[in-house]
Amino acid sequence: MVEWDKDFHERTGKWRPLVEWKNKEGKINPDHPEYEKRLKNSMKKINPFCESCDTTYNLAEPCIHHLPDGYKNDMRRKAYFKKMAEKKSDDTNAKQGSL
Repeated sequence: MVEWDKDFHERTGKWRPLVEWKNKEGKINPDHPEYEKRLKNSMKKINPFCESCDTTYNLAEPCIHHLPDGYKNDMRRKAYFKKMAEKKSDDTNAKQGSL
């Protein structure tokens, strides 16, 4: 049996079949397999400016200064700080060697 979009009917007076990735109330279903893909695409459209990097970034792939919490982002942040520490130590070693 076809489920109908009641919210659309209330707004427009027309009936249309309910979209698979929405539930009966018209809310987006986060358990749907296509939800993550749609979320990523919508986040790619938002491009704020990072003052630390002096560039823009999108919310799907944020710059290192705007990473949200999470294991993957913690690993990315640790790798960045490790790289910066190595770069800083290389710079100090180069200065000491030239004196």
